Amino acid sequence: MLRIDVRRDGLPLRAAPVALGASGGFGLIVGPLGLLWLKARRDPALASPPQTGMDVAFAVLLLLTSFTGLLLLALRNTAAMGTLLAMHLGTVMALFLTLPYGKFVHAVYRYAALVRHHLERKRPLPEIGYE
Repeated sequence: MLRIDVRRDGLPLRAAPVALGASGGFGLIVGPLGLLWLKARRDPALASPPQTGMDVAFAVLLLLTSFTGLLLLALRNTAAMGTLLAMHLGTVMALFLTLPYGKFVHAVYRYAALVRHHLERKRPLPEIGYE
């Protein structure tokens, strides 16, 4: 049975959830920085000005979310933890609130279309029958 030793100061830094969360946080810092760098270098003729603002805002929100999460991990035993937790949860909430307005909402629409297609294939057609 898996037993996690939770101390007063939280999980140790070498614990699997903490190590995986920290590595994911570092990855989420490198990824958005790379996206912003590529966006700054690309040909302006390929960009859509209305979409560019939302793309940059999404990348910055990802960057802020991961940065505040790592900062929260680093300063979890200090008096600043409450303020940092509020900042981190605020950036996470902002990220989820803006998610439907960017390109990533396409995943939800694509999934709904696949479900609808699957359900329509199961429905018998009067003149043809089952597919």
